[in-house]
Amino acid sequence: MKSGYWILLIGLVAATTVALLTGSLTPVGWTEAVRFAYLWVLSPLAMLGGGMVAVEKGRQAILGVAIGLLGPASLLVLPLLADHQVGRLQSPFFLAAIWTMLAYFTLGWIALFVADINYTTWPAIQEVLAAKEIRAALWLSLWTTAVTVLIGLAFAIPMGYVLSRFRFPGHVLVDSIVDLPIILPPLLVGLSLLVFFQTRTGHFIEDAGLRFVFQTKGIVLCQFLASASFGIRAVKLTFDGIDPRLEHVAMTLGSTRAGAFFRVALPLARRGIITGAILIWTRAFGIFGPLMVFVGAVRMRTEVLPTTIYLEQSVGRIEVALAVAVLMLVLAASGLVGIRLIGLRAG
Repeated sequence: MKSGYWILLIGLVAATTVALLTGSLTPVGWTEAVRFAYLWVLSPLAMLGGGMVAVEKGRQAILGVAIGLLGPASLLVLPLLADHQVGRLQSPFFLAAIWTMLAYFTLGWIALFVADINYTTWPAIQEVLAAKEIRAALWLSLWTTAVTVLIGLAFAIPMGYVLSRFRFPGHVLVDSIVDLPIILPPLLVGLSLLVFFQTRTGHFIEDAGLRFVFQTKGIVLCQFLASASFGIRAVKLTFDGIDPRLEHVAMTLGSTRAGAFFRVALPLARRGIITGAILIWTRAFGIFGPLMVFVGAVRMRTEVLPTTIYLEQSVGRIEVALAVAVLMLVLAASGLVGIRLIGLRAG
């Protein structure tokens, strides 16, 4: 008997035990007890066992993980898989475990998205698509995040290269400052900007014609300061993985430092730069707290999609807020897939 079947049987017994104990010792009721046992005990063990059986039969682990979603019924389906030749160095438990973690995490997010979609009503979606305020917020979100990505990469590429290739006094301090926006709450960005523009330097900048407080330009500034560090870190790690000797060889052949960077390092860092762009865009697209503090949520002026969700739910229009959230989900997924496809073609 293949070891994966034992995992399935253990999961079935453990889930039954948990359901009986939960249903009899807690006031949640038997229906909720069975759901709890299936979700947190039987489901992961069934996916793990199914993946192991698939590997032991010479199949892809993901096939067994998918069959494991059937729960107890997987014990009837898995034996139907024909045996193929199994590689001597296969590790059934390892392969099944990593695929199970991937599947469980992905399915968890899919469940959240499906819940949002099911809660949203069609009239709410129609209202979102027809409302000129929400269309204005959508357009503002799209073009500000696009500008933020361009500015972010303009800083991320040279800064990532400097931090990767050179050691200078204060290197550790600068490297730590780059990581600060990643660690600190995003709200601090908006609050710090608001305070900064109350100082003499801030007043001088505004008097010179660069007004950011409660202005559209302030949206880009907030998004940039809150998201650029993600791009800088991604690009730096990419340059860390590129052997500097390749640039040294180019320079020994007559290339300048700039030539070695543009002709050797930069093309090799293409995928890391695309990853940095994705990180900058996703962070900027969903940012909320700093914008509320620094630019507010004035409709048709400084309102972006995250602030639209807040405004709609604050007045009790949960269906409309979720419809906007679903719109953001579709846009984010489309944007991420598009950027990745561009990156793959470029590679």
